Amino acid sequence: MDGILLHAKFTLDEPDETPAPNGQSPQSQPAPERRTAGEVAELGSGDFRFTVEVPGGWTAENVERGGTVKKNDGSSLLVFKTFSTGDMTASQIAGAIGQKFGIELEKQGDTWIFKGDKDSTPLLIALSHKAEDGTAVVLVCAGPDQNSMSRIFSTVKFISKQQ
Repeated sequence: MDGILLHAKFTLDEPDETPAPNGQSPQSQPAPERRTAGEVAELGSGDFRFTVEVPGGWTAENVERGGTVKKNDGSSLLVFKTFSTGDMTASQIAGAIGQKFGIELEKQGDTWIFKGDKDSTPLLIALSHKAEDGTAVVLVCAGPDQNSMSRIFSTVKFISKQQ
């Protein structure tokens, strides 16, 4: 599972030292907050915040520019990440993600998706790109417990910027 976690922490060549959305340096960011079973976790930062219900046997954690929900046995992982895309188009971003993971994402409506196996691990990647503000959101679901991850994902509620 450690290999999956490493794959999920991609940055598309964006340095880890990028300023945090609130203007603080990454070193001054608060420690990741963890939520455990039966709670609703609020994850993300800045303009990218969301809540998710954390079922028994899973733990949620804030990570830089997103959040994770991980099965406690380490077998399955959901990752939500947002990043600045600069002048890249959705097609270019999908290509860069595909190249990084060694897969090919397909366009389905306004979203680019890969669903299949990678190194014998079930994997789902979804990319949504907002060209107007130069950001993209990526969801990665990796591991065999696809049914639980689907249920967890169905509880996600994005928090508007005004709240």
